Amino acid sequence: MATGGATVKAVALIAGDPNVKGSLHFFQDAT
Repeated sequence: MATGGATVKAVALIAGDPNVKGSLHFFQDAT
């Protein structure tokens, strides 16, 4: 799970998509 989260984080940073970043925030908050 942690590895997957890291991957999503990297993708969000590379993509720079505000929608993805929003989801990231949700995941971080859930964790």
